[in-house]
Amino acid sequence: MCTVSWIRAPDGYELFCNRDERTSRAPELPPSVERRGEVSFVAPRDGDAGGAWIAANDRGLSLALLNGQLGPCGSDQACCASRGSLLADLAGNAGADEVRVALAAMDLGPFRPFTLLALEPGGGALLVEWDGATTRVERDADVCSPLASSAFDATRVRARRLALLDDMAGAAGGRVTSALLFAFHRSHGAGDFDGDCSPCLHGADAQTRSFCHVVVTPERVRFGYVPGPPCATAPLAPIVLARCARPALPT
Repeated sequence: MCTVSWIRAPDGYELFCNRDERTSRAPELPPSVERRGEVSFVAPRDGDAGGAWIAANDRGLSLALLNGQLGPCGSDQACCASRGSLLADLAGNAGADEVRVALAAMDLGPFRPFTLLALEPGGGALLVEWDGATTRVERDADVCSPLASSAFDATRVRARRLALLDDMAGAAGGRVTSALLFAFHRSHGAGDFDGDCSPCLHGADAQTRSFCHVVVTPERVRFGYVPGPPCATAPLAPIVLARCARPALPT
C-alpha cells in the first residue's frame, strides 16, 4: 500500500510518498546514491526483495511505484519478478518519455500488476498501469494526484484518502500547497487512527513504514526520508544531488 502525491513548481516539483507495508516484512534500507550508466539516482530499498518503490535521479526524473490489483500470480510472491527491480532499472532514464519507451520494449509478463508514476520538470506526469495483461499509458496525469493503493480494499481506501485531501484543501481556501500535502501524509483521517484508510497508517498487521519527500529545483534534487510513520518519526539527513542537464537529442 502507498499514498503518493505531488505539486508543481517553476522548473521543478515536490513528490510525497508514504509506503505502507506488513509489519512482518524486514526493515527498509535507507536511501543511497546509485548509478545506471551516466545517471546517478537516489532510492531506498526493500529489506526483503531488495527492490525500490521510489527513486529520483540527477536529471530531475522521479519514479514512484504502487501495487496494482492481484493478477494471475495471486498471493504467491515467488512466482513473479520483483516490481521494485523494474523501477530501479528504469531510474537510469533521462526523462519520462524514455521511461515510456523502455517499458514498451519490456516483457511485463513476469510482473504482478502495478501503477508507475514518472515526474520531470515541465510537461505532465506520466502514468503507466499494468494489469497483468495490458498496459494503459496516460500522459498529462497531474490531475491524478494523489494516488493510493491498498491490498485490502483499494477503491474504498483511495476514495477516503481523496475525500480527506479535498476536505483539508477546502479548509485551506482551496489551495493545495506543499505544507498541506505534508500535513496530508501525516494525517490519520477523521479520527486518531482511521483504520486502513488514513494516509499515515498504524494497523496491527500493516503500517506506514516510511515517508519520502523529493524536491526538484533547477539546481538540485533533494531526497528526504523518514524511516517510520511521518507523524512521529524524525527524518534522516537528506541526500542532495546536483541537477545535470539532459543530453541533447540526436538530430
